[in-house]
Amino acid sequence: MKLTLLRLLSVFAAVLLAGCVSTDEAKFGKTIREWVPLGTPVAQAERTLRKHGFECHRVAGDNLFNRLGVPYLACERSDSFLRTWTAQFMLTGGKVSGYGDINVEH
Repeated sequence: MKLTLLRLLSVFAAVLLAGCVSTDEAKFGKTIREWVPLGTPVAQAERTLRKHGFECHRVAGDNLFNRLGVPYLACERSDSFLRTWTAQFMLTGGKVSGYGDINVEH
């Protein structure tokens, strides 16, 4: 029983700590820029962010719902505490060329 509880707590701690993302918006923005520096190929950016628990999709520059007017990668991650992290990456020539909104919502 004691060993089972210890294993359960270890797994729970690992899940909580895996892919930790700051709830501080400035720290989150710094982390995003470190994970996906300018010039990163879009496929690599998607892989990196998915590895950290984000869901990403590409938005075409001519998409009716694209308020930015340029192609971009939109990524979002939510947790069970109703926090949501979002990041947008402008794309030029298949690479990240700029950053859009980077937010943490509580």
